[in-house]
Amino acid sequence: MSKPKIFSGATWAKTEEEIIQLGTEELQRNYQMTPKMVSILVGDNPASLLYSGLKLKAAKRINADFILKHFTKNATFQEIASYITKKAQDPSIHGIMIQLPLPQNLLSKTSDLINHIPPQKDVDGLRLNSPFDHPTAKAIFDILETISEKDDQILLIGSTGMVGRSLTKILNKNDIVFTGCDKEEKNLREKTLSADIIISATGVPKLIKADMVKKGVKIIDVGSPQGDVDFEAIKNIVSFITPTRGGVGPLTIAHLLSNLLTAAMEQKLNPCIHQKTINSGENIGLFCTPDHFPKSLIKEIVLQMRNDPFLNLLNYVRGQLTNIAQNNNVSFAINPSKSQKYTVIRRNM
Repeated sequence: MSKPKIFSGATWAKTEEEIIQLGTEELQRNYQMTPKMVSILVGDNPASLLYSGLKLKAAKRINADFILKHFTKNATFQEIASYITKKAQDPSIHGIMIQLPLPQNLLSKTSDLINHIPPQKDVDGLRLNSPFDHPTAKAIFDILETISEKDDQILLIGSTGMVGRSLTKILNKNDIVFTGCDKEEKNLREKTLSADIIISATGVPKLIKADMVKKGVKIIDVGSPQGDVDFEAIKNIVSFITPTRGGVGPLTIAHLLSNLLTAAMEQKLNPCIHQKTINSGENIGLFCTPDHFPKSLIKEIVLQMRNDPFLNLLNYVRGQLTNIAQNNNVSFAINPSKSQKYTVIRRNM
């Protein structure tokens, strides 16, 4: 058997960060704004302190503003909720997240605190009505797309947990067939032995042992903070594996910052799109809501976005324009130009 591939999340995240930084610079240059998020940390959980520090460093690398608000473990629900409400009303704040897990005295209030974050600022994608995918789930899905093959049997362990629920939503949305189970599954070994790809997100150290997997299996380990897989015992059996450190984590942070950039763009533009008139071809300014689109004047809409760096933003705007077109009985086609620096959306006349 060939040497197993150990996934480097740091390498992948570096590329993602470079792309996100282009978007940050675009906002700063064209709209004099910088994406800004608040991360709330309660208590002194070592893993939470580490993750918060890594997010702060990554935000600096992409030139985003990052406020780390550290409450003591004795902070009350009302103190934290009031702080969230205050920051939610601040237009300069584009994203708010809570570093989980919370201390034991606040554990039962986790959902209540998350729901104090407005959906459009829930960049961690934890509200049921959040417009954002959970960054960890999105990172897993990205990895899955690169390693999965036709007819692979995919097993998700921890399907009812925070990450598992979010990933289940993404997999179902993309029509990916998989089997979900929890760590208490009685026939867990039987299920893991039959799987071609195992995604484990339970937080139980060394839940997956060497005698529970077949040769050549691919494993995405999302257990935090120590990993669900007995890495040293399994690494020479698998064909692909994500390590606990430098695996899914760096890509998760990159997707969090991507969500922040999208949130900043959405809250600023909502969407604001450069438009040209039929008669004169002159730029007639910015129109920030669908109701402001003068359908009798629009000949073409030019989105000054590079296709690859702004794919996530372009998809958002594409969805907004689809709604606008349907509401105004207008159809349009999206065609990348030869230079791939612009995307032109033409109104049928």
